[in-house]
Amino acid sequence: PAGGDNSRPDRGLLTRLGICASAAMNVMIVSACFYFGLSRADEPLYTILGYLGLVFAGITTVVGGDLFFRSVLRGARRGLVHLDLPIALGIALAFASSVVMHMTRGPEFAYYDTTSAFVTFMVAGRWLQQRAVERNRRALLRSTGVDHLYARRRAGDRVTSVPVRAIRAGDELWVVPGEFVPVRALPLDARRAYKLDWITGEPRVFTTRQDVALPAGATNAGEEMLRVRAIEDFTQSKLLTLLSGSDPTGNPADDRDTDTAGGEERWWRNVSLAYVAFVLLTACAGLLLWRHDWERAIPITISLLVITCPCAIGFALPLARELAHNGLRRAGVFVRKPHFLDRALRIRRVIFDKTGTLTNGTMRLAPESRRDLFALAVDDRRVLAGMAARSNHPVSRALWHELDREATADPGWIVREVAGRGLELVVNRALYRLGNAAFANHGARTEAGGETVFSRDGIPLLRIRLEEQIREDARDEVGLLQRMGLDIAILTGDSARAARRVAQAVG
Repeated sequence: PAGGDNSRPDRGLLTRLGICASAAMNVMIVSACFYFGLSRADEPLYTILGYLGLVFAGITTVVGGDLFFRSVLRGARRGLVHLDLPIALGIALAFASSVVMHMTRGPEFAYYDTTSAFVTFMVAGRWLQQRAVERNRRALLRSTGVDHLYARRRAGDRVTSVPVRAIRAGDELWVVPGEFVPVRALPLDARRAYKLDWITGEPRVFTTRQDVALPAGATNAGEEMLRVRAIEDFTQSKLLTLLSGSDPTGNPADDRDTDTAGGEERWWRNVSLAYVAFVLLTACAGLLLWRHDWERAIPITISLLVITCPCAIGFALPLARELAHNGLRRAGVFVRKPHFLDRALRIRRVIFDKTGTLTNGTMRLAPESRRDLFALAVDDRRVLAGMAARSNHPVSRALWHELDREATADPGWIVREVAGRGLELVVNRALYRLGNAAFANHGARTEAGGETVFSRDGIPLLRIRLEEQIREDARDEVGLLQRMGLDIAILTGDSARAARRVAQAVG
């Protein structure tokens, strides 16, 4: 389905883990034979199983250890001491010394099983960490945002608002100025202006022809409503690809985390340097203390590297991140970047987008405006409903929400949208206008943040005031952040008065 993620960035790591686990289990079986008494007296099985253990341990070391060897090399190229250095040294020395012990004293003295199990668990930890982040990314990609998109569909003599997912081939859609065509469609109105800038980025204006289909994503660039007939279901619309953040092949766009050079990286760099230095000094001390007995010095050095290496951190930290990401996901928070949890500790200010975050994103009529609306004459209210149905302005959407049942589907009504001022429509030689006071009242002065006016021949019939609906939990969430000592701000393109009202409402 569109919006899904067919790409599996963790598949290579999962394959690596599967190979390591399979090889490690084979090593365990071979090692069990030696633990239960297999000796040189059992030749040739003794030699065959010994070399099988060597081969399987070598596979684990090469396939799984390569992950840590590469990390160390990348860190070295950048002049960094990576936390994987003790792990890489432990893996390399453990395997090398096991081979030496195998060749000099026999396979029963090698610890292929320990090396293989250690490598497998380390790879499993890395896979857990990447799996958590990729799961969140896929969840975001599946959410294309179309659930909140609606279109105007004509059904008989009425125009209704329907989710774009409900659009089917053959539906007649009404596209208001500034709105886009959600599916590939044939225009029913000729010589109407449209643009493809949402698709191509070019601002060029085209003119509709009734025999030339409009692509999904074409925008009505004129002043009048555009009628189109869908020639595909929305499930086939290329708009899904545009909204999903995918490339044309359906794979998600590259979203590499380029924000890793902050405090989190510096903190881990210091921890890595101190810890790795401690581990290496401890291992060197063990080697020097037993320098007169190399057969004991090498195992002791390897043991110090393995025991003191951050294997618990390497496995527990990804697991802890997985649990934290799962908890956030259940709360509706999807973490896209692996370093978010570390950077979150440095947050000092939270900036909220007003519309759609602190508010529910929809405007509704104030109680007094709603009362006056339904006190209008039926004919005037019918005209107002028809005008609102042909516009995508927030005021029009709020009116249409109230008057949906009264919206007419008369295609003979030509509603003209005057940019920055409002709508006008001539019905039975009467000029109706919906917009700011200067426009609707034919020259009346407009106050900043003034009301919207619906008029007939310059006579005001209705003054409209809208209210934003504050989310129920917004005040509690803002209060919690303030108690945590964080500064709170609001970012909005709305008027200062509207921003202050929301700020006061949420505390």
